[in-house]
Amino acid sequence: MHGIGNPEKFCAIGAFSAAIHEDKNEWGVPDSNEWGLPDPRKAVAQALEAGQTLPKIYLACGESDTLYQDNVSFKEFLLEKNVEVTWVPVAGFGHEWRFWNAQAEAFLDWIPRNDGYAGLGKRKI
Repeated sequence: MHGIGNPEKFCAIGAFSAAIHEDKNEWGVPDSNEWGLPDPRKAVAQALEAGQTLPKIYLACGESDTLYQDNVSFKEFLLEKNVEVTWVPVAGFGHEWRFWNAQAEAFLDWIPRNDGYAGLGKRKI
């Protein structure tokens, strides 16, 4: 949510098994879902309506994760809004540390580098 809400401060966003739930307001909490979390779809829509360009998004989820369908839905929403998203579904993983560890490494390899050390190669800072 920080990257979506502050796109001028980030060059990329990484989300692994993201807790993306639609805004259902079942508990009467404005702009939140049953977990009390803000709906990122609203944040994306607000940023785009304000004319902001969102950072590239790396969205990964294990295919056995209970959050998988929510992540697929969010990926489709981003594509409909023409937001640049890299979607990484991973077979054989659920909501677990070994998935997040692997995807954190993959995200670091994917993230765009334009700093002064980029010419040295990956992980050379």
